[in-house]
Parts: sequence; C-alpha cells; structure tokens
Amino acid sequence: MHSYLKNRISILVKELMLLHGESELYCSSRLDDVLKFVFDQMNRMPWLPRFAIQTMTLLFSFASAFRGGFLFGRRSDTVYKNQLDTWRRSSFRPCRDFVKFYAAMVVLALYSDSCADVREAVR
Repeated sequence: MHSYLKNRISILVKELMLLHGESELYCSSRLDDVLKFVFDQMNRMPWLPRFAIQTMTLLFSFASAFRGGFLFGRRSDTVYKNQLDTWRRSSFRPCRDFVKFYAAMVVLALYSDSCADVREAVR
C-alpha cells in the first residue's frame, strides 16, 4: 500500500477514534494498534473490495481539496469532522458505506478482547 494512502487512512482512523469517545491522549497511544488492525483487515479482503475501499479513501482525500483547497492531511480537526459528517449523511450510498466501513473497523479494534485488556491496564 502506498505511503500516501496509509497516511490518509491514519488521519481518518484517528479522527474516527476521537469521534467514538477516545480522549486525545488515549487515542495517540492506541493509534498504532488500531491502524495495524485496520491494515490487517484490509489485507485480508479480496482484491476488488480492497481496491474499492482504497479508491474511496483517495476520493475522500481529494474531495477535501476541491471543497477547501487543501488535501485532507493539512486541514483542521473541525474540517475533518465536518467532512466525515457530510459523507456519513450523504445521499450517495457509497460515501455512507465508506464511513461505516472505517467506523466499524475502529470500533472493532477499540473494543475487541485484546484491546480491552490494554484499556483496563491504562485505567
């Protein structure tokens, strides 16, 4: 997977972690574990769905350039949340499914049994 795509996925996953109630400090410490889970799941997917998710991720990043003049990685946190919210409520189903896919991966990683042990140790 190209480093640009990995970077975009990393930004997206971090924002979704924050939206799902993770604190900034906890989010930073857990980001690598969640990203590893997301990348592992994507690598297990058949090539066509994986290609579709990667393409939608790039479209998500480029859409922000058209809307605000900056690529997704260079924008403020408020803009990230607004773009995620826009895609989540979009009338175009692939946009909604895109956000649901990443949100599901983040929630699964955060609340899986192996991650629950880490959460308890941190508290």
